[in-house]
Amino acid sequence: MRLSKNKKIYLFIFFIISSSLFATDEVYKSLLKKAALDNDFERSVDINLPFDKNLSEIGKRLFEDKALSFNSNTSCSSCHVDRFGSADGLPVAFGVGAEGEGKERIKTNGKIVPRNALPLWGRGGKDFHTFFWDGRVFVDENGKVRSQIENTVESSDPLIVAAHLPFVAIREMVEDNEDVSKNLKKESIDITAELYQQLVDKLSNETSYIKELAVLYGVEENEVTFNHIATSIAHFIRDKFSIKKTPFENFVFEDSPLSNDAIMGGILFYGKAKCSSCHTGKYFSDLKFYSLPFKQSFFGMNGFGVDYGKYNMTENNDDLYKFRTPPLYNVEKTAPYSHSGSYNTLQEVIIAHYDPLRDLNFEDLDYKDRIELIKRIKNSPFKVDEIPTLSDTEINQLSEFLKTLTFD
Repeated sequence: MRLSKNKKIYLFIFFIISSSLFATDEVYKSLLKKAALDNDFERSVDINLPFDKNLSEIGKRLFEDKALSFNSNTSCSSCHVDRFGSADGLPVAFGVGAEGEGKERIKTNGKIVPRNALPLWGRGGKDFHTFFWDGRVFVDENGKVRSQIENTVESSDPLIVAAHLPFVAIREMVEDNEDVSKNLKKESIDITAELYQQLVDKLSNETSYIKELAVLYGVEENEVTFNHIATSIAHFIRDKFSIKKTPFENFVFEDSPLSNDAIMGGILFYGKAKCSSCHTGKYFSDLKFYSLPFKQSFFGMNGFGVDYGKYNMTENNDDLYKFRTPPLYNVEKTAPYSHSGSYNTLQEVIIAHYDPLRDLNFEDLDYKDRIELIKRIKNSPFKVDEIPTLSDTEINQLSEFLKTLTFD
């Protein structure tokens, strides 16, 4: 069958347009791959650090056992749950006294821990050097691990040091009862060491862990310390919560497909939206601290709806309202977002970065709330005239890109 002259022209035009669109798609893909590599994106296999399988196995049991809490009613796994992406699915954590998972914990008589439970993905990986929202464990410029309990922990591994802290945290794994307030709630590092020894003695009397740890570490039973327990939990965290392959990794290194929205979202992430100015590197976080005018939920670490963030650790006015940039692996699974869990969806928290007043109901803010909001805006390092304007379409595209950082 012979084509008419007009049909030949239409087919030629269609071919040119299709070729142009294909070329444009390839350009966007190339740009996105280059941007990721320029921002130190790495293969997951190159991020994770080795662990001891035997220590990981006993660490898993310790992670899940309520016997390791001072009051025997909570465990690490109470607030780090698989179905919530290793967080707890709540705005802020509910510690001692709470039961069940997720929203079930709100219904019980649990103590509120006034910050969002952090997921564990990548903690303990290569160059992960700053822990918790306020950086209470970090590696300084000389390579020394610093924390408020550094004099009681003999370890150059920041993950091991970080693994010590929840077990001596009031409301988190220690009930703030009369006995604790009278005998343990004191500003003395010796009290922390005493509490660790009490936990070791408790395990020795109630479980077989101390016998097993003595064998694994090649020491006498009376030589087992809480450091052996925390080290075992750290090995489990390195094992269980190692970074896995994501659709984005497969796209960058194996040329696997992504949706057009995800690709455009990635272009925005590394370009116009400037997300990678903070969310960069192998963990999509610079592990630094910033003040953002996010909403504050619940009573806050400092009470009365206030959380001073890193300032609570440093008492440096420059650190007021600053929190560590959260890593983004599995971020799709770890809602709600922000240090106080004030945002329920990826779209909401993205909007809060670029248009923080958009979803605020000012009728719900009293004088104190307004003053606190002004302070958080004042402490933000980002100049208003440098913040890009994003459409709802672009916000959705950014959300689609963030979903490519998900793995099972």
